[in-house]
Amino acid sequence: MNRKAMIVAVIALLAVTVFSGSLLSQTERTKPDSRAEAMLKRMEKLQAEREPPQKQAENQAFREALEATNMQWGVIKPRLRALLDLREEARVAVTHRSAPRTPSPETSQAGGASTGPAAQGTGQYQNWSWKRPWQGKDKLTRAEQACDDLVSLLEKPDATDEQKRQKLNALRQVKEQINKELQIDRQELRELLTPRQQARLVLTGLLD
Repeated sequence: MNRKAMIVAVIALLAVTVFSGSLLSQTERTKPDSRAEAMLKRMEKLQAEREPPQKQAENQAFREALEATNMQWGVIKPRLRALLDLREEARVAVTHRSAPRTPSPETSQAGGASTGPAAQGTGQYQNWSWKRPWQGKDKLTRAEQACDDLVSLLEKPDATDEQKRQKLNALRQVKEQINKELQIDRQELRELLTPRQQARLVLTGLLD
């Protein structure tokens, strides 16, 4: 091959290389969104596998209500989930168990008159006790722990009024802090949403 032919071949090879690189670069520029979306899908799938079925269903319901794309949902979901969990913590409360009071022999003999020891108590139930919804959980939230501390104290016959005031104030402080955090989380979520999405969450009561 003479010198002229070699020069032409080298130029052609360089042209092909540059053109291929240009195509590859253009292809790479057109795909970042799809790659990011695929990554979000994988992350969402891994996170969903760690969430209880109830939360998965709740997440899906809110996503459908917001009509969020994969990209939007990847940004919205962490804030939304944090707000939902915080709202659930703010609503923590205990219930009670009780059984009808059994009439004493004195009450029965008196034809229903309240003359026996059973009449010395207040109300018409006995064996009244607290029912802790969080019982059995490995880790309690701040509000659950504060409630549990207060309930445990109330179950002690020798608990003083000062001790009760302290535990009650501790619970109130926890709830006050949670309410402040709720306002911050609501504002941060609000900034991520379109007016239409905000309206839908206002209607559900999650936003104000």
